[in-house]
Amino acid sequence: MRQGPTSIHLSGGPDCVDPLEDPDFQHRLGTLRQLQEVFPEKPRRVLALTIKSHPAASIEELVQLVLTSHEPDQNYPHEVYILLEMFPNMSLGTLNAAFVTNGSNMDLAVLNLVGNEVVGSAGFPCSLGQIVRTTGMDEATCKKYLDLNKGDYGKSFIELVINEVDLGSSESATRSRVNRGYNCKTQYVYDEGLPEFRELEDFYNTNPDFRLISKPFLKKLLVMFKGDLNKTVEMVGVIITAMYERQTFAGEWFTGEEMPKLSGPKEKLGSKVDVLKIPKAGQRLLQQTEAKGLQRIPNRGVQTSLSPVSKISHLHSIDLHMMGVSDAMQATTMALRDWWAQEQQERIEDGKLSHYGTKAQFVEPLRVVTGRGIHSAQGYSRIKVSVGKYLASHMYMYTEETWGYIILGKRKDSG
Repeated sequence: MRQGPTSIHLSGGPDCVDPLEDPDFQHRLGTLRQLQEVFPEKPRRVLALTIKSHPAASIEELVQLVLTSHEPDQNYPHEVYILLEMFPNMSLGTLNAAFVTNGSNMDLAVLNLVGNEVVGSAGFPCSLGQIVRTTGMDEATCKKYLDLNKGDYGKSFIELVINEVDLGSSESATRSRVNRGYNCKTQYVYDEGLPEFRELEDFYNTNPDFRLISKPFLKKLLVMFKGDLNKTVEMVGVIITAMYERQTFAGEWFTGEEMPKLSGPKEKLGSKVDVLKIPKAGQRLLQQTEAKGLQRIPNRGVQTSLSPVSKISHLHSIDLHMMGVSDAMQATTMALRDWWAQEQQERIEDGKLSHYGTKAQFVEPLRVVTGRGIHSAQGYSRIKVSVGKYLASHMYMYTEETWGYIILGKRKDSG
């Protein structure tokens, strides 16, 4: 069984001292700014460490050092410098400790460093009261199914959805899902024209995990949750994790629908997952994002895990489906850096740097598609949580969507 990330103490040790917080380094901040102008793609901390390691070097000598020396300290593994690209505000010692403590596993190290503690439902409602609250049905009805199934909460929940949820008539389903609460008493009925049902259809047609669940059951589940697609996807994750998929095909109402066969090694339904039909960017496209991003991603000898990086397409969007956490984070950090660098370059060419604020004015917003986490345990996306914490800690302006994030701009780094 795969172990979770190991927490480490993030302080102590001489190499954990942040040069940017060192009083003796403050007089070199001007030199640091000069280096940043020459090497905008380099992490601020890397440049600061280079300056601190060569206190007598001139700016010209420092430029040569940066050009000729990719790593200020050859004692750390290559993966530690990949982590430094993702977490430039952490010391090499801290990153190395996270990498080693987590068994030299990049995914676990990244999860530890972003403080990724996903908290969610561990399974089906495990009491009569929880089933009542989750389904919105009366206690007597819920108890009847529990008694029939001898206390099997998973089977009882699924049969409640199959037999007790009415899709209703679509004629009255005219209101928007905005402000439609989960426990809202207003009647909610099935309507293929509603955006949540169209999105559910997209998920079903493109996601192999969804195909393990009965399609009519999915529709009833969405109706029960009154159009809350997040709740629906979360429950699908619970059903799959608990291996109750076949139960969703039970009942007379599902006559004629067969349980799909599990995909063999030759059938990769998820190989072309593109759940969201993201619109193409406008006139100003980030034409260098894909080329630069792919160029800098190191080949660690695991082609399978790195191949999804080729899905960085659409120029102003990146799709992280089917990627490991570390590769997804690396692709995200590079795309973000190139996206904002393009905005900065446009501002320089426009000649009015001080005129613009924190929101991107020249480049289209960057869309980071993380998915809803249907491939993860409990229906939560580790990648989405990791990306969200990275955006917040690195001062990006963004909005969160069910499928990922839209990045709008970036605030200035302090210091």
